[in-house]
Amino acid sequence: MAAIQMYLRDQERAGGYFVDGGMYASLSMHLLKVVLAFSKDEHGTQKENDGLDTSNNMGDEDMPNPDNEDVLEFAIRGLPFYLSNAVYNPELVELARSMLDQDMKEKLLELYEEIEQLCEAMDLYLKKEPVTLNDAQPNETGLL
Repeated sequence: MAAIQMYLRDQERAGGYFVDGGMYASLSMHLLKVVLAFSKDEHGTQKENDGLDTSNNMGDEDMPNPDNEDVLEFAIRGLPFYLSNAVYNPELVELARSMLDQDMKEKLLELYEEIEQLCEAMDLYLKKEPVTLNDAQPNETGLL
């Protein structure tokens, strides 16, 4: 898995498969939405008569079902890497803050260590600063 991740971050080798920080931010947002949907109730499934459809509130037909525990585990295990490569995004910041307010560790004891790593990754992500036009400096050729 690490070899694939390194390959995708190397623009020269990956070519059209290159994954940039914006793509990682987008993927992180989708995965955080899956985790948040799971955490809204005790088991990640829709409560009776609650009026919430946890499997379709993502706004994207291609989103995985948050009630699937394999998808949830994939999201929790992968998010630290994706967040570490994601560029600053205000929506992602809000999702990360919301996620830190959840009690996922108590709900998923079998993933306690992975959730700890995810919380640390979210803390690091929240320390990122937005890039401003003044921060963008031209390279040696005068191009951005």
